[in-house]
Amino acid sequence: MASVDCTLVSARGIKDVEIVGKQSPYAVLTVGPKTFKSGTANGGGSDPVWNQTFSFTNVTPDSSVKLEIFNSNVVLRDVAIGGCKAPMDKALSAGKDELTLPIITKKGKPHGEVKLILTLKPDATKQMVTSHKTRKAAGAWILPTYGNTDCWKDYEPGTLLGKGTFGTTYLATEKKTGQKCAVKVISKRKLTTPDEVDDVKKEVQIMHHLAGHPNVVGLKGVYEDKSNVCLAMEVATGGELFDSIVKRGHYSERDAAELIRTIVSVVAHCHNMGVIHRDLKPENFLLSDKSPRAQLKATDFGLSSFFQEGQVFTDIVGSAYYVAPEVLRRSYGKEADIWSCGIILYILLCGFPPFHGDSEKKIFEAIISKSVDFNTQPWPRISAPAKDCVKRMLQRDPKKRATANEIMQHDWMRENGVASDEPLEMEVVSRIKNFSGMNKLKKEALKVIAVNLPIDEISGMREMFMDIDKDKSGNITIDEFAAALHKKGQIVTEKEIEKIMKEADVDGDGTIDYEEFLAATINLGKLQREENLKTAFEHFDLDGNGEISHNELVQCLSKLGINDAHVKDIIKEVDADGNGQIDYNEFCIMMRNLD
Repeated sequence: MASVDCTLVSARGIKDVEIVGKQSPYAVLTVGPKTFKSGTANGGGSDPVWNQTFSFTNVTPDSSVKLEIFNSNVVLRDVAIGGCKAPMDKALSAGKDELTLPIITKKGKPHGEVKLILTLKPDATKQMVTSHKTRKAAGAWILPTYGNTDCWKDYEPGTLLGKGTFGTTYLATEKKTGQKCAVKVISKRKLTTPDEVDDVKKEVQIMHHLAGHPNVVGLKGVYEDKSNVCLAMEVATGGELFDSIVKRGHYSERDAAELIRTIVSVVAHCHNMGVIHRDLKPENFLLSDKSPRAQLKATDFGLSSFFQEGQVFTDIVGSAYYVAPEVLRRSYGKEADIWSCGIILYILLCGFPPFHGDSEKKIFEAIISKSVDFNTQPWPRISAPAKDCVKRMLQRDPKKRATANEIMQHDWMRENGVASDEPLEMEVVSRIKNFSGMNKLKKEALKVIAVNLPIDEISGMREMFMDIDKDKSGNITIDEFAAALHKKGQIVTEKEIEKIMKEADVDGDGTIDYEEFLAATINLGKLQREENLKTAFEHFDLDGNGEISHNELVQCLSKLGINDAHVKDIIKEVDADGNGQIDYNEFCIMMRNLD
């Protein structure tokens, strides 16, 4: 047995016969049970260059590298261009072998060529042992915060709810409370590329980041053992919105307006929080129960990503019927989500998608060039305002497309008696305003909790802070905050911005530092977790006797310019039994009071 490095150098003359947009080839290399996926040569055309090296172990003279080349120009089904096999016997005997091999299509025809370099690794056994020890020492956890935890100690598994590419979802019962939930079990064995591993990390971070919205499935817990990552989530028993559409055929305008308002409100929340969803479709919205007034819940953020205003994405992700034309052209931003919402509304109103075909290629061609049909039935019976709402979302030019906030204020929404004339307020601004009414003890306690939270739970707020802090000074100024609100479409006066800044500026230096930003914008639902409250209480209980005294509070808050009289006022407000000190229960009541 030996170890061989396989360097995928480049290819020439390959062409995707089903090309849509720019050609972006990648390769999959296999030796025995081990498989690697190369990076994607974005816009690589017919002559891509990779220069990537992959290490294979347990190689014998009979081994061959199986190489397959794909083009990632389509959604969810990449086009296979062709493949070849490279024998490894010469590399084992001579130490190195440089090969230029023909790419053969499935029909047996030559379709370009690929260049590989095979190199025998010296002292391979020693390198393998060293590598194994290094990996073991570093740990192999995808989510180190939750590493070596057992989901089934807290939950009892039940019936199967559904299966996906990487995960299986079960109905489960929380042993402590008896409450039903959904547990998504993601097999680590199926995560074969760094991108797939990163997608799992990102999904957890984004679900933490978006927590608290009534129409987003809540994340109850995260676990990781040797085989799986498990996500315990709020359960929605009413099934997929897609199934409801199929069953009903289409919705009345009033029902459609109510549903799309909920969907667009989720998108507005995502965009205001710096998240692009990238896979909006009826299948990813669940009904909370089977009642006529069931609540809609957004789920599956596996393709979502954090973004900064103006950021351009190039990778093609999503589902065929719902993908925006600019996604197929590999240059898109958050506006692509609004297009998907427009497709959903079109389907809600008439029961079928505006762009269709007998293959994905035909669907994509229609998305890029075909006009939207508003003439055939039932469209003549649908109101002009409803059609206008759809048209504003299905503008092919992203710059002319309505934003989520604009759709929420559309006349058709108001016509159905459900939209407010008041502009939507950013969640971050709402949280800071709520923060302003808290006493100094609670504000400082929130800082303690925020900085001690796992990185996965605060990564979204960190991204937002970095996006606002343009000069990377570690402090947000009034001008930076004003510019960020303007980019989000928030119309706020200078006086209002100064007030908001002052409310979040705990130490009074005229700016908002990172800890202050986290404290002011943290999802207050995290306060319900006992371990967070204990961490904060122990920060102030300096002698560890289970009570926060007047002197301890003075000592902890002195850096904020809090005088003796202010400390007395705080104690008077929180000290329910009147003994002049704050015990743990009194502290928890203060922290959990969301008024």
